[in-house]
Amino acid sequence: MSLDWNITDVKDWESISMKKENGLEATKTHALIWATLSVDLPGITEKNVEEFFWRIKTAEKLSGAFVQKSENDGIVDVLFTREDIERRIGLSTNVATKPRIAWVARVVKAAARENDQLDIPAFKRELLASAPKKAKKEVSK
Repeated sequence: MSLDWNITDVKDWESISMKKENGLEATKTHALIWATLSVDLPGITEKNVEEFFWRIKTAEKLSGAFVQKSENDGIVDVLFTREDIERRIGLSTNVATKPRIAWVARVVKAAARENDQLDIPAFKRELLASAPKKAKKEVSK
């Protein structure tokens, strides 16, 4: 199945589109489109921006940067900032949403495959404890 995506709902989407003249911003957009597969979220919305940012930062801590750039001294990692994620609210893909607990279970399982000394229950608790609090639902009267 193909990865379908859309950025036209992003405010000022032309400046982050994958045109060569957009440079690093284009690279970040491209990486975030593909990162939706890693974080199991179909895009970035006002409602999920906290969750998306947390999942991206968790993935970066475990696997490294999604983006690298060339500098005089060689290649350097470019880690996503909250501003990078907020800047792309409106980005959407056809990736299925995986609830937080299922995503954490997948991440823990992958980490356990790479490290047989990992205390899986403790790691799972640590990840969940670092997650953003779920937004309170508005109660309408």
